[in-house]
Amino acid sequence: MDNILRVSQIGLSAREVTVLRSMFGVLPQLKNGHVFVDLDEGIKPSVVLLNADSHQAIADWKAFAAKNKGVVPVLTSATKSSESVKHLKLIFMSRPITVKRLLTMLEQVVAASLSARAARVTSVKTEGKKDDFRILVVDDSLSVRKYMELKLPEIISGPLAIDFASNGRDAMEYIWSKDVHLVFLDVIMPGMDGYNVCKAIKAEKLSDVIMLTGKKSPIDRVRGSLSGCDAYLTKPPQDRKLREVVQQSLRRLGREGINSLHQINAGPSRLRSMVGRPAGNL
Repeated sequence: MDNILRVSQIGLSAREVTVLRSMFGVLPQLKNGHVFVDLDEGIKPSVVLLNADSHQAIADWKAFAAKNKGVVPVLTSATKSSESVKHLKLIFMSRPITVKRLLTMLEQVVAASLSARAARVTSVKTEGKKDDFRILVVDDSLSVRKYMELKLPEIISGPLAIDFASNGRDAMEYIWSKDVHLVFLDVIMPGMDGYNVCKAIKAEKLSDVIMLTGKKSPIDRVRGSLSGCDAYLTKPPQDRKLREVVQQSLRRLGREGINSLHQINAGPSRLRSMVGRPAGNL
């Protein structure tokens, strides 16, 4: 997922398309993460604004939707009201297109998408074990995610579930839909940075948050503390430090009777060298 919401249209007038392009180009709310595309560009959109007043546009949409699953249709009309089409259970936007109507529609699209994802996650959750120590690793580096996938079971005994997110937005969607005990959180990521993700988590959840980042300056540590993190580790994490912060989290979360730390393996470990290496070399 690249977090870009791509919007296109079928059946709108040339003037309406010009207005849309202008809005997507100048509105601060749309400059980051939203783009307007033409269907003939060959880029699959996330959303299509469909002129519900045109029979040809509806026919074109049906042909397009048959070949492009998962695209959200938004009905637009200059003659109908939301009441007259609510039985269709689709997102609706009146025309003429205004800034307020466009932003409201996009908020509805995002909300519907989050609800759908949360429903999918909840359905999976019922298959898991209730006593799992659930950890979320949030990092845009595949090598770091792979390192933690291999390292954490080496350290923690007992029922354990480890999941991953590559950016802050995906992390928040996951955390809103699941009870996560411990979050390992990178700072520099696409979209929301780790500090803001940490603040959002601490405002809503009781999860422990451990910053795991390449940023090592005292100022960065202070920023991490101000954001509410419970511990701050730099990459690659030393085994001793990693064990210490995990042990502290188990205590804070009251998990010591369910999970504990494995005894230290005296043999050499190759895992730390994975952090920072290109994914193709793993």
